[in-house]
Amino acid sequence: MTAMLGAIEVGGTKIICAAGNAEHIVARTRIETGTPEAVVDAIVAFFQRVGAAFSPIAALGKLCAGRDLCVRRGTFADFGVRRAF
Repeated sequence: MTAMLGAIEVGGTKIICAAGNAEHIVARTRIETGTPEAVVDAIVAFFQRVGAAFSPIAALGKLCAGRDLCVRRGTFADFGVRRAF
């Protein structure tokens, strides 16, 4: 059995989550941008439902580094992404 991996793309108005293996994408979802807590809950629920580990995150705009990873834009400004997962 091939391991299922996931990816997250964070845009300004939506978040796209996808899960797949080396051959193809087997599941994807679109999550409307809301509060950081609601979005993180929806992301975690998606990956739990499809049974995928998630790690790559791509974000529109600047990211800040330090003890945590945070997005420097809109609703997610200064929200600690790494800590949330």
